[in-house]
Amino acid sequence: MKEKPDKLYKYKAINEHIEYLLDILYNKRLYLATVKELNDPMEETGNVYFSYAGSGYYANTHKLSGVHEEMLSKYRVLSLAEEKNNWVMWSHYANCFNGVCFEFVTSGVLKDVRKMCYVKKREELFVESDDALEEILYQKSSGWRYEKEWRISTIGNKPFLDLQAGDLQCLYVGYRVQPNIRRCLKDICYSVGVDFRIAYINPYKDKVEFKTVEQYNTILEQIEG
Repeated sequence: MKEKPDKLYKYKAINEHIEYLLDILYNKRLYLATVKELNDPMEETGNVYFSYAGSGYYANTHKLSGVHEEMLSKYRVLSLAEEKNNWVMWSHYANCFNGVCFEFVTSGVLKDVRKMCYVKKREELFVESDDALEEILYQKSSGWRYEKEWRISTIGNKPFLDLQAGDLQCLYVGYRVQPNIRRCLKDICYSVGVDFRIAYINPYKDKVEFKTVEQYNTILEQIEG
């Protein structure tokens, strides 16, 4: 098992859903998705066998039994990434640098986060308890390996995970975010004690880099002469 990193990251697009970003910053909480809301359609499947009749798949279809769906509906999931400088993640989850990336420490409310296991074929799982069923939420096919995902799963109807003081460290804002939105997010971050950086692609170094607003503006001034 890989050692837990000191920090993990949450990529978010802005689009028309900037209220989700503001909710994290102002209300200091993270949304816990239901299994059906996760973007991998295989999340709620897996080779799962229950210890009682009538609880598996209907033969040769994608349709789950009511028992299977009911058990999975108890869970909520928070997904986080291991890297902040993964431009594939910036493209897929932060709308090609038109979004943001939140940085969290793992010593607070995220202390129990677990790394995803990526497999070519998911193992058969025989379920006799909720604890056993939960294991399918920590397995994904190897095609998702680039995400380097870590997770927290919970049981219950609580839709948010409340952050503790100091859990949220920094907000990285993509260089394509509109300047007026960038300024607003910067002011909010400074008001709630969160660091703020601009994320951009450096094609000469073939990587994502991060600068303060002042440093980034200096780069632009030099380019524009």
